[in-house]
Amino acid sequence: MTNKEIFEKAYKLMDEPIINGNCGLLCNFHCCRDKDEHGNRLGIYLIPEEYEAIFVHHPEIEVESLTKEEHGDIYLPDEIGNLNYMYCGGAMDCIRELRPIHCRSYPLEPHIENDEFMLVIEKDQIHDCKVIEMEQSWRKEYLTGVYEAWKLLLKIPIIKTYIKYQSNERIRSNNIKKTIKLF
Repeated sequence: MTNKEIFEKAYKLMDEPIINGNCGLLCNFHCCRDKDEHGNRLGIYLIPEEYEAIFVHHPEIEVESLTKEEHGDIYLPDEIGNLNYMYCGGAMDCIRELRPIHCRSYPLEPHIENDEFMLVIEKDQIHDCKVIEMEQSWRKEYLTGVYEAWKLLLKIPIIKTYIKYQSNERIRSNNIKKTIKLF
């Protein structure tokens, strides 16, 4: 299976809403904003290989490659290299079928600890996501899809390196609010 095929399958697995209905209506689409309170453009980092597998084929989506110096707020191991940053068009201009992995799995994060894979929710959230406190309303199809998609993505070595690094940083900074083990 090629990286492109892995990403395409992961996108399909993650194409389930977290709750019945549109969660953006709960917070006025806070995580889908295209500008911050100062008018600066917002977007989202793509995971390693996501640009090459998906977005290189979609020139209508604005993606910028950032060197380690340019994305200085995020330290990553040398083997990760540059990160790609996708600019968002906001909730009304979102091309839903091209939402990146992080948008599809939020608020869940992939986590590896003691060689065990799980999903977690971080304590420190960029967004005040109302859905985090609505766990009883989370759809099983969403949870299963996100879990299976990340398991599939972990077959790409650079993504596994990336997730292990992010997991170790989460452990080091005590930034795990909740652990979700499905299987």
